[in-house]
Amino acid sequence: MPNTILVDTGFLVALFRRGDPYYASAKSLLAGRLKRERPRLVTIYPVITETCFFFQPADGALFLDWVHQGGVVLRQIEPSHLPEIAALLRRYADQRIDLADAGLIWLAGQEKTNRVLTTDRRDFSIYRTPDGRPFERVWLADEGRKRSCRYRCARLPDTSASVPPVFGWDGRERNEPGYLRRPG
Repeated sequence: MPNTILVDTGFLVALFRRGDPYYASAKSLLAGRLKRERPRLVTIYPVITETCFFFQPADGALFLDWVHQGGVVLRQIEPSHLPEIAALLRRYADQRIDLADAGLIWLAGQEKTNRVLTTDRRDFSIYRTPDGRPFERVWLADEGRKRSCRYRCARLPDTSASVPPVFGWDGRERNEPGYLRRPG
């Protein structure tokens, strides 16, 4: 789908962790460009699981509430999809690919998109969609700053996540008059 953007762990962590170097940029992107363009933000459960790993339980609960309220669309990975994802794990084994990234590559094929919200410049510069296209990293905050390590290296300190707004399909925030929940 042309107006679909895949969502990776780095963006979600940045969106909910005030101490993250990309926090302000992630919040600004959600409240600005993404609110105007209203793309369909899609991810998979391995990304949700990986994201929760970086939060304290209370912050993880806030994040899951946001997901439940429609912050992102969750696509299921069925058992029949596992051979495709396993093939991606094998293909990119030299890159130390994890299940979340392999699942997003698989999802790119399912959703027919190459757009991804990620802080992972290196890997998503190497990965290709199932039809061979390079990924378009929609959000790369702070080009000059490099992360000291990949998110999977270590837990980040708790900085009391705040819940970003959830926008209805009409572009209004949940607490605005006339807010419309996503259909379905």
